[in-house]
Amino acid sequence: MTKSKQLIKVYKNNTVRLLGLNILIIGFLFLLLIIISSLLLSKHTENSYRDMMIQTTERIDQQFGFIFNELHYLANQLQIDGRFTDESETRVALNNIINYTNLIDNGFVNSDEGIIKPEIEDKIKLDNVKNIDLLYTEDLILQRAKSIDYPNVLEFIVPYENQTTQLHFFIDIISNPTFLAFFDTLAFHDEHYIAIFDQDNHVFFEQNHLTMDDPFDYLTQIDLLFNKELNDINFNEFDDHNHSSYYITYQDIEHTDWKVILVVPKIISSAVSRELNAVLIPIFSIIALAIVILTTYISHRNAKPYNLLFNGISRISDGDYHHRIPRTNQNHYISTINTRFNIMAHQLEKYRDDVRRKTYELKQQKNFLDRIINNSPSLIYTMNYLGQYTMVNKQFADLYQLAPEEIIGKKETDINQDEKRAQYYAKLNRSIMMSGQIMATEDRQVNAAGEERWFHVNKQPINGEKADDLQLLCVATDITEMKRQADIIEYQANHDELTDLPNRKYFKYQIKHMLSDSAEDQKIALLFLDLDRFKYVNDTFGHEAGDNLLVSVSERLNQVVGDTGMVFRFGGDEFTVLTNFREDRTEVAELARNILTELTKPYNFEEHKFIVTASIGISLYPDHSQTVDDLTKFADMAMYLAKEQGKNTFRFYSKELETDISTSLRLEMDLYQAEERDELFVVYQPIFNATNHKLIGVEAVLRWAHTKLGLISTNEFIKTATDTGLIYRFVLNAFEEACQTIREWNNRGNDDLQLYVNFSERELCMEHFIESLTAIMQKTLIDPCLITIEVNEVIVTQNNRLVRKVLKRLKALGLSIAIDGFGTSYSSLTVLKSMPINQIKITNSFIDYMINDEDESTWKQLLKMKAKLNLSFIAENIETEEQLSFVNRDQWQGVQGFILCQPLTKEEFEQYY
Repeated sequence: MTKSKQLIKVYKNNTVRLLGLNILIIGFLFLLLIIISSLLLSKHTENSYRDMMIQTTERIDQQFGFIFNELHYLANQLQIDGRFTDESETRVALNNIINYTNLIDNGFVNSDEGIIKPEIEDKIKLDNVKNIDLLYTEDLILQRAKSIDYPNVLEFIVPYENQTTQLHFFIDIISNPTFLAFFDTLAFHDEHYIAIFDQDNHVFFEQNHLTMDDPFDYLTQIDLLFNKELNDINFNEFDDHNHSSYYITYQDIEHTDWKVILVVPKIISSAVSRELNAVLIPIFSIIALAIVILTTYISHRNAKPYNLLFNGISRISDGDYHHRIPRTNQNHYISTINTRFNIMAHQLEKYRDDVRRKTYELKQQKNFLDRIINNSPSLIYTMNYLGQYTMVNKQFADLYQLAPEEIIGKKETDINQDEKRAQYYAKLNRSIMMSGQIMATEDRQVNAAGEERWFHVNKQPINGEKADDLQLLCVATDITEMKRQADIIEYQANHDELTDLPNRKYFKYQIKHMLSDSAEDQKIALLFLDLDRFKYVNDTFGHEAGDNLLVSVSERLNQVVGDTGMVFRFGGDEFTVLTNFREDRTEVAELARNILTELTKPYNFEEHKFIVTASIGISLYPDHSQTVDDLTKFADMAMYLAKEQGKNTFRFYSKELETDISTSLRLEMDLYQAEERDELFVVYQPIFNATNHKLIGVEAVLRWAHTKLGLISTNEFIKTATDTGLIYRFVLNAFEEACQTIREWNNRGNDDLQLYVNFSERELCMEHFIESLTAIMQKTLIDPCLITIEVNEVIVTQNNRLVRKVLKRLKALGLSIAIDGFGTSYSSLTVLKSMPINQIKITNSFIDYMINDEDESTWKQLLKMKAKLNLSFIAENIETEEQLSFVNRDQWQGVQGFILCQPLTKEEFEQYY
């Protein structure tokens, strides 16, 4: 034991000496890293400031070049424009130039007639113009102001009309927003000095942020620099009288004899280096400390296996055979010895611990399995090949109001009072065990209380090691409530929620069932009933009164029809009746008269009393048709005839009736089935960029292709849909389809195509219109900014407050608003300003008018309106090359028409684009 302690002491001394040596090496490296980083950072910071200063003076030169070019462009435009013909027009032109050009602060016109000043109030006053200096020049001149005595003002002289007229514009570089915004972006440090010198080396602009006693002391040195030969990068240094060092950059300004300088204290770079060192030194110190700690830890870890081994030997020597040495680094030789020591001690207790653990685990598993089985909501049992229950849970025992232990060992026939059913189950269970197949089915059980319950039953065989060990596992899940809910859902799907009558879906099922099961001599009558004054009740007394009326009508219909037939609510205020009749249809007519008589009795709602009549159309099977669709259509046609012939009556269908019905009525009836027949479709009229004819959007238009009559004209189709009230649903469905299509096309990389959709005044004023559009956009995941709502110009001229309110709400959602058909009506500027519009779609007829307008006065007025209201123009219905040529101007955003592309279906559009 003494030798072991001596070895430990020697090992610890060696560890301390190694740790001291590591600390010395790390300290030396730390000092060397600090010195090198300081030198590199100082040099890098100085070079960075030199580069930034040179770039800043070059930016000033470039900006003056841009400003001179802009002034030169303005001069060229003014020389081309011929508005300076008289004093009043000249003054108006000056006002417009000064007001709409941020670069110009004031100016005047000098001509043979004298000086013309603008009628504006500005920061630069023109009270004392020096007439003696107003000499005519032949070229554009940008110089310091000589015509007026004003500090920091530039004068831009533009010759005009063969040198007899000159325009003088003034720019105050101290207060001009363009120059202020520019100079504010130049400074890259709090301390700097920027100055602009004229050709005489006089400062006419400076921006001083230097902390010096007298900033003008160093201007002498700057003047001397201009007389020296500067180096290639125009970068120098100088000292002031306080021996402070500064960096200075110098640059000639393009198009002028001016110079610009930038001065920054040299001490800034040193300050940055000090700041960086203030950050780096703590970081390096932390790294050095971490290395020392890591070295100490490694030394301690290397000594740990030896200490553990010596301690373990000592414990074993003292008789503690249960002691174990903790696991250490397995790659260490001492760790191998420690591991063998632990294996030797561990073998003594191994078998006893295994027995205890396995016994405990088996007990836990049995308890856990018992809890699962007994707490499961399913009925669970097992039985052997003889049909005896070997295990049952509490839920299965509760079915027979027994305890589980009372059932185990018994057979199905011992507990099930239904002997036939018990024998059936015993035979079925034995068959499953013999076949080895799993069976899943639904089964009905009646418990001891007489309550009927439904279960989903799963039975499967369990094979044992011996043939006698063959058993059956049954798991039954109670689905009674699920069955009830399914019945409720089915009932709700086939019945009207308001009246509790069978609905249209159940009507189709029932009539098909009656037709398929009807005998050869059986006849069926279909009565199609529509209330004549239901809309009046809804509009006058409200929807609650309308609902009460529908409930009362359904009750009266059931009372009249009774057991002789069935009553259905077809939808809205439409009802149908199915009934059988014998040879003569007189009994059907009598039923119709009884219905009309009962329905004409007064209805009461709160303190109101009103009378509602009905119109009934009747079709007969098999006299009129043997198909469901025809019988329904014929009864509907007969009902419309009853309405036309005075209402509150009934009519039987006849072939002559179908011949006499007008084309409009046939279209109206067919329109109700247009969606089911998939006759409605959307076409897309491409909209192109007016300049390069690149595709920028499409206008979605709803069309009707009748299966027999072909393509119905848009005007006739829209009118019929509007009269029937179907237009709202049609346009919303078309809008949803168009949104989905546009989103698909844009996802394929079509550069965010715009979707244009036209809505009428009636549709805009529909209840919940905005909510419906919002729901569709959310459903299709389309960005609202890609949608433009088109409104006809006629609607705009009416200045409907409700329409204006709806359009403002749509624009607030992110949609754009466009006036469609501009030029067909007269829209005043006042009305247009009140509307939240973004675009104007101009018709081809109005474009023809502008083409024939020689002085283009109409076009110019449109451009003024465009600029004032910030609008964009789109030409529509372009059909001729002359119209297209007129539209190919910068002021037009888009163009559409047959000359470029006709409306395309979705498939055609995807083929071409």
